[in-house]
Amino acid sequence: MWLPKDERELLALYFRKIGKPNESETLKDNDDMKALGWKESKSNSEYDKQYINRVWNADDILKKRGFLGVLTHDLSEKTLSLTIQGYDLGRQYNSRWIKTGLWFAEYKHHWIWLIVSFLGGIIGALLVNWLSR
Repeated sequence: MWLPKDERELLALYFRKIGKPNESETLKDNDDMKALGWKESKSNSEYDKQYINRVWNADDILKKRGFLGVLTHDLSEKTLSLTIQGYDLGRQYNSRWIKTGLWFAEYKHHWIWLIVSFLGGIIGALLVNWLSR
């Protein structure tokens, strides 16, 4: 199943942190924000709010899709559990092979055209070389 990047990253993180389906776990640190690319800063609270909102929105969507069971948000901690479907999907997103496939799927049109143009250049050069003899 294809999920947006924020949801994929959080599901993989929750799989690593919780490790079992239908088991509640309380997460206290900012690992969820770090998984989305957050860098710790002391002065930029608007930047922090943006990442907090991204995490909360992704968590709410994951809960609506049935991947998260218990979900309570607080500013410093949250309690959540993975459903069986969320556990399976988190395990897949945690795998390096699956991540590589998802990365390719995200940029497939770019890479397909890059490969086609490269092969076209080789064939064109060979054709010009053959015709110029």
